[in-house]
Amino acid sequence: MALDLTKVPARYRLNIEALLTSLLPALLRQKRMVAWIQALHLPLLSLYEQFIEHVKRSTTELSYNGQTMMLEKALNDRFDPGFRRIKIINSDTELEPVYLNFVSEQQPAPALYLDNEGEPLLYINAWNEYTNQVGFTVQVPRSLAPKQASLQARIKQLKLALIRHTIVYK
Repeated sequence: MALDLTKVPARYRLNIEALLTSLLPALLRQKRMVAWIQALHLPLLSLYEQFIEHVKRSTTELSYNGQTMMLEKALNDRFDPGFRRIKIINSDTELEPVYLNFVSEQQPAPALYLDNEGEPLLYINAWNEYTNQVGFTVQVPRSLAPKQASLQARIKQLKLALIRHTIVYK
């Protein structure tokens, strides 16, 4: 199996067949001797090809991160490469906490309005409303429901810490 060296990154390019031929003394460079040396080095060539495949996979894996576009690409590459139906929808609402200060802090109290005044009402959220906020939603086709555990693991591997997510099957 011949490896196309033009697709290999320059730092990993190694033409083993040319190297073996050039290492033989000129008097021993007959076709039979070169073929024998190449046959002896077939395991080395297969290891080299495995190494190049590993480099390609690692480079692709390292290109993924927690950005929405790259996370979506990573999920589609692994779980739905043919149709690419996995979508990530960022949450556009976020609860903003109201800070109530202690009397000893001597800070002014937040403004409270009545309904008929027309001002925005001050709403004090419960703590669990803040902790249960969702940062993004992952839309996944129903056919991938059996792979939920591996899908969750992949999302947790790439997403930012403390950002919550939900999976919705369509």
